[in-house]
Amino acid sequence: MIRYLMYLQVKLTKYFGASAIVQVSLTNEADNMLSLLKKDPAKQLNKAYQAILEQAMQAQRKGDIKLYSELTDKAEGVLKKLEEYKLG
Repeated sequence: MIRYLMYLQVKLTKYFGASAIVQVSLTNEADNMLSLLKKDPAKQLNKAYQAILEQAMQAQRKGDIKLYSELTDKAEGVLKKLEEYKLG
């Protein structure tokens, strides 16, 4: 992909002399295509939060209140990170 963009940049520079504008435009398009492959941190944090809450619920059902308390505290920490990510 990068090799193709550089080849296209060289060809356009020879004919039009506007490589900087074309390069930025093509780079942004490449970034947009690659952004589809990136995982959303908010989604990952939400998934982790839900998994920890599930574990906490199971611990509570088994009567392990200490583990339930620890997992609930951990879930609150993950939720705080999630809210910070969404705000910032």
